Amino acid sequence: MRQKFYALLVLVLVLCLGAAGCGTTKTKRTVTLTGKIEVPLMAITAPREGKILGLILEKGDRIRKDEPLFAITQKGEDAGIEKATADLARAEAELKNAKSGASAAQIGAATGAVASAEAAVTQSQQLYNKMANLYKVGGIAKKKLDQAQANLAAAQENYAATQQHLQQLQTRATPTAVSDLEGKVQKLKAAYDTELKNQTANEIHAPSTCRVLEVLAKNGDTAAVGQNIMNVRSLTDCTLKASASSLPSTAALKPGLPVQLSVKGSPKTFAGVITAVKDGQVTITSTNKPEDLQEGTTVTATVTLE
Repeated sequence: MRQKFYALLVLVLVLCLGAAGCGTTKTKRTVTLTGKIEVPLMAITAPREGKILGLILEKGDRIRKDEPLFAITQKGEDAGIEKATADLARAEAELKNAKSGASAAQIGAATGAVASAEAAVTQSQQLYNKMANLYKVGGIAKKKLDQAQANLAAAQENYAATQQHLQQLQTRATPTAVSDLEGKVQKLKAAYDTELKNQTANEIHAPSTCRVLEVLAKNGDTAAVGQNIMNVRSLTDCTLKASASSLPSTAALKPGLPVQLSVKGSPKTFAGVITAVKDGQVTITSTNKPEDLQEGTTVTATVTLE
């Protein structure tokens, strides 16, 4: 009798625990909404006044997200990066020669340049002497004599530069000179990086993968702040506005809830998120729309609720 009583007691406890567990299980349910895709048109504007550079896009071009569209530079900024690039290249070449020494071919080429420059000086000197004699007797105007003198000065300057270059190639640098050149290269590299950073900061990038609808300015134009440079249409971003009037309540539909989007007859699905619920209308946005999905396509949105 006592054994039957204990067996009955255990059975009752098991049933009670099972009932309690069932009471805490959450039931998930899904809500299905439908609506038509809206694809945003985006105006790409100039963030500041300046010259438009690098604008090579045309109507119909496809642009990837974050791809540079063009740059807006102000006076002197483009010249700055060009000068920094040239200065760094010269310093690096000078350091390379200082460390390894110039090759026979380099010295031969430099020697030939010196000879050519010397011949140009001789020729310019002869021409200047001739012009000076003609000017003394009134045979030419002062303007022609001045030009001949300027040509002679330029030839002499070039001759001095070629001689200096040849001397640098023929002279093996000391450890101190190499160290000084390394410091120079580092400073110029820092200056180049600064200019490059400034140049990159001037670039305007595509807000999403999109298609160019129209280009309203030309490369080299001066743009005003806020001026519309081009219009694009996103290929991957879309908005869906679906009516929830058929639902008994929209209280469970909250901004931030993930949504699975699909198109009838297509196996493809893509993710979205609820961004607004107002007056029986649910707004869903996605940045993962298949590119071939056109505006106006009817899309089914499935929301899982707990």
